Amino acid sequence: MKNLKIITCLCVSSMLAALSLSASAQTVDNTFTYQGYLEFQGQAAEGLFDFAISLLDEDAPPAGGAGGNIVDQVLLNDQSVDRGVFTLELDFEDGLFDGTNYWLHVAVREADQPTYTNFGERQKLNAVPYASWVAGGGGAGDLFESNSNGIGYAGGRFEVGGAPSSGNSLFQVDAVPGASPLRIRIDGATQMMVHPNGGTSLGANDSSVPDNGLLVRGDSELQGDLKQEVDNSGVIKAGVNLFCSNSPAIAHFFNGVNADAITAPVGADPGRCRIEFPFVLDNRYFMAMYLSSSTATAEQRLVRCAQAAPGSSSLDCAVTNSSGTAVNSQINVMVY
Repeated sequence: MKNLKIITCLCVSSMLAALSLSASAQTVDNTFTYQGYLEFQGQAAEGLFDFAISLLDEDAPPAGGAGGNIVDQVLLNDQSVDRGVFTLELDFEDGLFDGTNYWLHVAVREADQPTYTNFGERQKLNAVPYASWVAGGGGAGDLFESNSNGIGYAGGRFEVGGAPSSGNSLFQVDAVPGASPLRIRIDGATQMMVHPNGGTSLGANDSSVPDNGLLVRGDSELQGDLKQEVDNSGVIKAGVNLFCSNSPAIAHFFNGVNADAITAPVGADPGRCRIEFPFVLDNRYFMAMYLSSSTATAEQRLVRCAQAAPGSSSLDCAVTNSSGTAVNSQINVMVY
């Protein structure tokens, strides 16, 4: 943000024998907070003053002080000046800041006086006022593009490091090889960073993040389902609780690979069931266990499961008791 500063000394009538002004402006949305220091007769001004702030489209002050190409004007009466310091809120007409060069002209008078004192020196508005125009949605050929500074804006989309794409992203960052496209810090500490290798670290700037992966430092709370491609390891791929029989019934399941359901078709033999997973089971690990319905009547049972065939998504399971007899049973199966 750039500050605008002006110091002007004028010799005027006896009411404002010597008046000087030093001011700066900031932009908040479409409003300028214009602050300055006002001297009256060589001393810090005190009391109420009227201000006339004009927006002009040329620098050279025309004859007659504030005359010339006035684009818009804000009149603020009875503004308090305390020990020389004043603060004004300037709200010019919407849509004016479209990249055109503008200058401010300031005129001041005591609140009970009829005549303004004009300041001949104009104050040019630079980058700050145009922030409100960009936020309002300038079109193609806007301030960013015309400056060729690596920031583009078109069709409601911002791009840093390249030209705006035609995709669905409203904000996009393009980084050259070896550069980090994004870093977020809180109180000087990095909380999120996208690294040059495509990996993202959360909670720290940690260069040990895996390529195109995720590294988390600190406590984590995950809400919602977590998915992982079936060929990768580290996360349970699926779990199913079912009654294994010739008429199997799935109590509940989860699928950590995709959004498809796990099913168990009707079989032919008691104590046997086939579980159909929506992904191929090659190179996966699985664990099966018997679930007793009552600890008082619990008996030892053995659960065996095997992939139906290489390249298959089916798991065939059988449950037997200590005598080797097939028995219908509630079981849990986990796939890793």
